[in-house]
Amino acid sequence: GEEVTDESEDTIDIVVDIDLDIVKTFADDAVTAGGTGSSFTLVVTNEGNVTLSDAEILDIVDNRLTVTGVSGTAGSADDSDLDDQTVEWLITSLAPGDSETITVDFSVASDVPEANGVGALNDEDNVPNDATVAAEAPQGEEVTDESEDTIDIVVDIDLDIVKTFADDAVTAGGTGSSFTLVVTN
Repeated sequence: GEEVTDESEDTIDIVVDIDLDIVKTFADDAVTAGGTGSSFTLVVTNEGNVTLSDAEILDIVDNRLTVTGVSGTAGSADDSDLDDQTVEWLITSLAPGDSETITVDFSVASDVPEANGVGALNDEDNVPNDATVAAEAPQGEEVTDESEDTIDIVVDIDLDIVKTFADDAVTAGGTGSSFTLVVTN
């Protein structure tokens, strides 16, 4: 008996792709001051190949847009500052390829001035809004992303005036008459 041995060694690279994406999109291009309101979505996607944990979404909503509700397909509100205008949402686990949506409803008060870019009533820029997300990858690495969208605020001006004479006819040189003007917004 001779002893025969053979040894072989090979290496393999394990590729860890950490990629997180957030996209903010207003549902409408414009909202009317004093109207029915609107919403925007924050879509968070794990575009990498490892599970991410504790994805924290933050959106400090412009005070011209009054937040009226926040909901999501996963996770929960994480309102540490108790300010309704600050959207704070936590998704505890986001698997590779998973995407979750947070929906923020808002209204605009009737006294908010128009903001719809150059050439409008007051040439104010559209209302900007930024959102960020930060999550933890395996081995404690942090990954972040941000997104911005804007919305127009328009003012619906509908002024009406009605003139009504008290009499159907007047006599020349007579006692005269009167009329009423009713202005309605």
